[in-house]
Amino acid sequence: MTNNENPPVAEDLQLEGAEADAVVGGHVNRKAVEKQIAHLEAEGYLPDACTTDGMELMNASGKKKEVKFTS
Repeated sequence: MTNNENPPVAEDLQLEGAEADAVVGGHVNRKAVEKQIAHLEAEGYLPDACTTDGMELMNASGKKKEVKFTS
């Protein structure tokens, strides 16, 4: 990677509908997290790294998204 290139950056997922309702007391419901991860995997993302508050997934082009375990 040259100095001109920006490294991939994880982006936070926006929760909607039932997924937003799953966030209770600062913690995300396990089933909601599994659903988010399965949705991203269906779009070609694979687990890349664990972070202090979630999991980072990356697709083949290097784009990263983060699923947070806490809000």
